[in-house]
Amino acid sequence: VVIHNFKIISKSPKIPIKFNSLIELKISTEHEIVPENMKKLKNILSDPVVVYEKSGKRSEKIISTLKYKKISKNHFNLIIKAEGGLPVKRFVDGDDVTPGIRQIMNDKCTCTAFDFLEISLNDNN
Repeated sequence: VVIHNFKIISKSPKIPIKFNSLIELKISTEHEIVPENMKKLKNILSDPVVVYEKSGKRSEKIISTLKYKKISKNHFNLIIKAEGGLPVKRFVDGDDVTPGIRQIMNDKCTCTAFDFLEISLNDNN
């Protein structure tokens, strides 16, 4: 783990700190992956992902970059750069997150593992 520009603060911020995360996800599908559906993953870049919380709160998260690679007939890796606070596993299985990977792939998808590769603060903090 490498940490840059680490500093201790005396009190909690009054507003949430905005950040972006570079995340690698390992995803399995119930059925064989359809190449046309994999190409549809790029559509996530054009509109925000909407997250609905159980409390009724609604938020939007932007995914700014996306790369995918098929690993086997029903496994693929996905690397995304997303606005902080995206619920990664819910994003994959489509639980109160629209669009989710499950809806785009038109198949039951499970996030078997994920890793935060980089976290960067937005300039307007």
